[in-house]
Amino acid sequence: MRSTGEDHVPAAGPTAGFTVLVGLVLGGLALIEIWVQPIFQTGIPGPRVPLTVLVAIMVTALASHERWPLAGAAAFSGTVVAIGWVGQEDQSAFELALGSLVVAYTLAKTTAGPRAWIGAGLLFGGFLGWFWLTYTADDRPDDFVVPALLISAAWYVGREVRHHRQRAASVAAASVEEERSRIARELHDVVAHGVSVMGLQASSARAGLPPELVDQRATLEAIESLGRATLEELHRMLGVLRSGTDHAAPVQPLPRLDQLANLCAGSGTPPVVRLSVEGHPRNLSTGLELSAYRIVQEALTNVRRHANAEVAWVRLNYLPDTLNIEVADDGDGSANPVRFGHGLVGIRERVALHGGSLVVDPTAHGYRVQVVLPTGGDT
Repeated sequence: MRSTGEDHVPAAGPTAGFTVLVGLVLGGLALIEIWVQPIFQTGIPGPRVPLTVLVAIMVTALASHERWPLAGAAAFSGTVVAIGWVGQEDQSAFELALGSLVVAYTLAKTTAGPRAWIGAGLLFGGFLGWFWLTYTADDRPDDFVVPALLISAAWYVGREVRHHRQRAASVAAASVEEERSRIARELHDVVAHGVSVMGLQASSARAGLPPELVDQRATLEAIESLGRATLEELHRMLGVLRSGTDHAAPVQPLPRLDQLANLCAGSGTPPVVRLSVEGHPRNLSTGLELSAYRIVQEALTNVRRHANAEVAWVRLNYLPDTLNIEVADDGDGSANPVRFGHGLVGIRERVALHGGSLVVDPTAHGYRVQVVLPTGGDT
């Protein structure tokens, strides 16, 4: 069995509530069989009060095993053996077998390594102990085989779900790292350009100074020297970020928002993209403008690849302290709510870089991406 180095990973989502519900349902069925009448074959005959206490322990183990899988499996297995020991020989296995399926699935889904194998051993040992204690002349040894196979199948399904989640998490983490590396490379170009311009301006100012202004010339020379050193450090950092063919890729001019019209024109294939600009466009910082352009680019790429849309709308709204971006389409967003993969990762990382907000949701006839980027009063 593969392991990521973590023995237990709490399951996400509403599954914990589901296991609590299963435990309550099975406990209720067991109590009916103990106090009223058998439901499945012979029911659970035996002294009612001890069996009721054991059923309560079984329900508690089922309800808590999602949070404490090994302890829950141990408690459940011990309860199964105790029910077989306290009760009469001829008992129905339905509630216990179904509970074992749930515990086996959850244990394999949330636990790996030695703890998972110990839990599996406890489950099979508990069920085997119950079978031995309740065995009668009418039973056959192979009656244990079918429940054992079902428990094994539940274990296998839980393990595969765990592996699928691990693979999905690995892919997501790789996408985030790739996008952050891309953002860092682009920001390198932004910063390097700014530092280079500062150095050129300092050099030009120094050349125009009279010879007698020694202190001022020394200051400008220091600025030039610092600029060259900073550029060298930036290029060294870029060498760490780039590898293989990406290292040798030519540096392209950084796109700006005034080039969005060309981006929206696309390849001439559907969807038709309609661009609108509201407010008063103004000069933004190079990094912010680059991020805004990339956000629109990523959103439109997702629309073209996945939305099956005829029309898409791109709206920019320049407000005093924010730049609001909206990309919407008339595709099948409501029918396909999860169609943003790597593109959404890029959008989210760029929004977080500038401390903005992101909303991605389906509309009545498509999908919509809404981004708010603080501009900090850029002019």
